[in-house]
Amino acid sequence: MDNSQYIVALEIASSHVSGAAATFNSDNRDTYKKCSFEQPTRGSVRYGSITNVEELFSDLRVVVNKIQQHKQISPRLVSSVFIGVDARSVRSEMIVVEREINEGLPVSNTL
Repeated sequence: MDNSQYIVALEIASSHVSGAAATFNSDNRDTYKKCSFEQPTRGSVRYGSITNVEELFSDLRVVVNKIQQHKQISPRLVSSVFIGVDARSVRSEMIVVEREINEGLPVSNTL
């Protein structure tokens, strides 16, 4: 097994999720594509909004597994990825959360 550094990127779109893995040379930043895969999303993303997180996660997991099983990647495991979102109507919604915090209450991550 070589000691090359790998980079994995995933893209979430309305009709599919895709992923690619490449090696890169840190000296001159050349990248060499090793593999890429695509999986239909089955309607889990519509108009720039994720409508079914579990289905989307399942589709992403299929793509990551295919990358890990590729002959030029295996036996390496994907430990982190770059994610891009591609949609015509990407939007975010503000959600206001109000909480009353007493002065004597310690502030922690569970708030």
